[in-house]
Amino acid sequence: MGIREWLRPDIASPETSAWQALSGVAEALVVCAGAVLDIDDEQQLLQHYCDQLTELVPSLRLAWIWFGDPDTRMIVPQVRAGAARAYAEHLCIPRTRLTERGPAYRALQGQRSEPYRISATSLFGPWREMARQHAMQEVLVLPLQSSVDAQRGVLALYADVPGYFERIGLPLFEAMAGLFSSALSRAARHKALENAVMVDALTGLKNRHAVPVLQRQLLRADDDAAPAALLLLDIDHFKSINDVHGHAVGDQVLGAIGQTLRLHVRSGDLVLRWGGEEFLLGLPGASADAAWAVAESLRQQVAAVRHVQADGQLFNVTVSIGVASLLPAESLDQAVQRADGALYAAKRGGRNRSVLA
Repeated sequence: MGIREWLRPDIASPETSAWQALSGVAEALVVCAGAVLDIDDEQQLLQHYCDQLTELVPSLRLAWIWFGDPDTRMIVPQVRAGAARAYAEHLCIPRTRLTERGPAYRALQGQRSEPYRISATSLFGPWREMARQHAMQEVLVLPLQSSVDAQRGVLALYADVPGYFERIGLPLFEAMAGLFSSALSRAARHKALENAVMVDALTGLKNRHAVPVLQRQLLRADDDAAPAALLLLDIDHFKSINDVHGHAVGDQVLGAIGQTLRLHVRSGDLVLRWGGEEFLLGLPGASADAAWAVAESLRQQVAAVRHVQADGQLFNVTVSIGVASLLPAESLDQAVQRADGALYAAKRGGRNRSVLA
């Protein structure tokens, strides 16, 4: 016996439609709970949840989700499902004095919301559109919150029957929101675990475990693919820095250089601590000449930084850089080997210079 049959009353009554809706929500809860083990990607999981909810629950015409920073200035649905999903594809809710009193931003602050009536005379323009074009009559917006970090979200549900959510029972929809919140918590735990594995504790940069990320950004399949390049950077005379100034100062130098590199690359570039005193930079879309220019700029930025030794005296550090433009069908290991060869040439040439492979 399925969930619907178990919940369906034995005799006909005026409340049969309510029972059908209730059984739909219950079945959606069961189906969604089971999907947690089968779907790894959190956004895909939330999409599946919304799809099941709108398919199984009568009169629920639209479900959408937004999640992120609770101080956001704009809410744009990231997940949409239901017969009226086209409405949510163009929905954009800016944070204004009016919208802050509305259910979306109130839910984002964790406030429990009652269902709102929707009509062609609603103050909120998108609701007027919903009433006119999709015959919506009620919306319920529920807060979502990760139990792991500060991430929050909203689950918005739209029905074409007045009084729908209270008639079915708000606690059941709140239970659904709790299930959705668990997906956010799982995503936060996954991110924390990923950071623990992929982030270098000393510099805050990605480490060698982030190579798959670098591969996705850089590898070229053929001659028509966008160019990309690697920079392999090594701190000059780093052993002497540790021997003369101590390992604590050496760690400070590593951290300062990591910060300098991060501050002076583009947002789409990736900086890794490759190991020891080496850093690897991935430059998507950069030609060989552009990559060499970036290397020279970074070399000069690093050389300009003043470091403090144990007795308070200041000193400068230089770096040598090998530059390799990725070739079509070339593996990342092959490109790194060529960049390493160019780095070795820079060292042999006197250090504090950039060499193109």
